[in-house]
Amino acid sequence: MKRGGFTHVPILDERDTVIGVFNEAAVFHFLWAEPETIVGRQMKISDVFDSCSLDANRMETFRFLGPRTPLDSLIEMFLAVESPLTRVGAAFVTASGKETEPLQRLITPWDVLAMSTDV
Repeated sequence: MKRGGFTHVPILDERDTVIGVFNEAAVFHFLWAEPETIVGRQMKISDVFDSCSLDANRMETFRFLGPRTPLDSLIEMFLAVESPLTRVGAAFVTASGKETEPLQRLITPWDVLAMSTDV
């Protein structure tokens, strides 16, 4: 992830719908819940899968959007603080913005920052 510059990796089911997100926050959430665990190269995503679920009580949330969401709306969404400790970490684009549809794209705050500086 680091070498490729990725901050979030979606976890998909057999229908290509998002069922979770693997990122640093998921690993830290796992380590906080399992303080006796030692992280090593032999670990698998399945070891931390419960911490990767979309509702894992992390410091970030996720949104589902349609493909025609305006850039200004994306900027507002990523800048908004949902609670004192929570923000939107990534947006998943599906055909009509429903989480039951196959994933088309993943958008992170870094992507929006890159788009807004190109405009």
